[in-house]
Amino acid sequence: MTVFKLQILLDEQLPLPPKLKATNKHHNLKHVIKLPHLQGKDDPTVYMGAKKLGRILITLDKGFYQSTEFKYYKDTGIIYIKEGGQSYNLPPDEIDRRLQRLFKVLNTKDKYYNVKIKICDDHAMIKCQNNKEVKITI
Repeated sequence: MTVFKLQILLDEQLPLPPKLKATNKHHNLKHVIKLPHLQGKDDPTVYMGAKKLGRILITLDKGFYQSTEFKYYKDTGIIYIKEGGQSYNLPPDEIDRRLQRLFKVLNTKDKYYNVKIKICDDHAMIKCQNNKEVKITI
């Protein structure tokens, strides 16, 4: 059970909040397509929108995790959900399950800001400002 509540912005490839039942129940979710000032915008605009709103950006776009263009800020962070194939084909319940496993392991709100997190099948990689990665089992 989650005892902290994150402010989350879901990128456009992700399902709407009601499809992510557990994550939606325990956290405050907003979706890019429901925000006219971010809908259809380029990645840098979406990321700065998340920062301005004080939200963690959750995405299926590996560019957010890999690119040095997206700086580290104390009032935002990135969670990238890695998929096996080239297309965005993870079902909503699998996305929700992976997020819940991460939230169980990183169980305080402050661990999600000023970092980039990549969620894989059974582990997550956390990248900090020095670009070093730490692997955790989820």
